[in-house]
Amino acid sequence: MQRPLIVLALLLPACEPDPGDSVPETHDSGGEAFTLEDLTGGCPTEQRVGGFELAHWDGPDEGFASATGAIADAVVPATIRYESGTQAGCTLWQKVVPFCENPCDADQACNHDSECVPYPVPQDLGPVKVDGLVQPLELTADSFGNYWDTTLGYPLFEPGSPIQASAASFDLRGFGVAALVVPEPIFLLTPGADMPVTWTAGAEPAWVEFTFNIDQHGVSPLTMVCQLPDTGSADLPVALLDQLVNSGVSGYPSAWMRRRTADAVQTDHGCVDLQVYSHVPVDVEVEGFTPCSGDPDCPDGQHCDMDIQICVDD
Repeated sequence: MQRPLIVLALLLPACEPDPGDSVPETHDSGGEAFTLEDLTGGCPTEQRVGGFELAHWDGPDEGFASATGAIADAVVPATIRYESGTQAGCTLWQKVVPFCENPCDADQACNHDSECVPYPVPQDLGPVKVDGLVQPLELTADSFGNYWDTTLGYPLFEPGSPIQASAASFDLRGFGVAALVVPEPIFLLTPGADMPVTWTAGAEPAWVEFTFNIDQHGVSPLTMVCQLPDTGSADLPVALLDQLVNSGVSGYPSAWMRRRTADAVQTDHGCVDLQVYSHVPVDVEVEGFTPCSGDPDCPDGQHCDMDIQICVDD
């Protein structure tokens, strides 16, 4: 089985909605007892300097686990996203590329004030101990300041198990989640209508995150992120979907779903979070738009516009 490239998710906020009646009974992983309601959600992008991910990569093939982390000494300016609309648990986040009239040096980054600033550097914060997993885990930073372990067994955690990740400068919490199952992992976005999404509901405390982008070649593309109660179904709001389509459709949509918990804490450098999740890739199709990498991908009477990778009329 070919394993996908694992990338630490630094781009999008991961705030939890109000858990409401789904709050579980109190759990204790050896420290202070906590519930899902006690978790703060992930960091906002304008404050996030990094975090840790405990992941199950699930789907049609055999699953595997990963543990990764990185914490910089400042926020990477290019990772900041701006809210462009929110409704019914869903938010549109806009990428704005910082611009500096004079190019920055190799060890600098352009910020959103058009200033060249030192490029954030990953920090070695000492060992990170993770309690509540199937096997004990302690992560240490490599020579580049990144935390990772490629020797993990699957499953890494059990559904509902309370988890704590601790270091000298932070203490973060989460819950193990069940494998996310999406029986029909192809969703159709129809302009002018809500988009229904379905999955198999979980029995343990968690939320389901649905993230997708339909404008791969846009200068300032929008990404839609929905934090959904783990009920097994949801209707994504038409108002945000139409705004997403009207902002541009290009290339092949990228999308995934995660059953997850998230917690965050402020440190001297900025906000750090812990995400525990089951990740499943899904597909989103946009009615009226056919992505393409060449003319053979297009229906009769259309050809591939290679600049935007979308079929257009001859």
